[in-house]
Amino acid sequence: MSLLDTLNYFIQDQEGHLQCCEWDIREETNQENPDLDLYCEQYDLCKERIEDLQQIKSELARLQRYDDELSSVMPEDYKDWWQNSPEEWPIVAKSSIESLREREELAWEHLERATMNGPTGLIGDPQ
Repeated sequence: MSLLDTLNYFIQDQEGHLQCCEWDIREETNQENPDLDLYCEQYDLCKERIEDLQQIKSELARLQRYDDELSSVMPEDYKDWWQNSPEEWPIVAKSSIESLREREELAWEHLERATMNGPTGLIGDPQ
C-alpha cells in the first residue's frame, strides 16, 4: 500500500467518523435537554483532522510531481541524480541549475570578448 493509499484510507475513516458525529448531533437534538458541547467538539476535531490530512495529501502529490518532472529531464547517465537518494535531489537540482547559469554566463563573456576582437562570423556581425 502506497503512502497516498494509506492517507486516503485515513481520510475515508475520518469522513465516516464525521458522519457518525453528525448523526450523534441529530440524535442529541431530539432530546429534551440536548447537551451538544461534546458532540460539537468531536465534530470540529474530526473536521480539522480531515483538513490536515487533505493538506498532507496535497503536499505529497506536489512532491511527487516535483520528482516526476525533474526525473523526466535528467539524462540517464547523470549519476549525481540517479545514484543519490531522493532526499538529496533538491540539492542536486540546485547545483545543476547553478552550474548551467555559470556556463551560460561564461559563454556570454567569451562571446563578448570575441566580438570586441573582430568579426565572429555570426549572423548580423559586421564584416
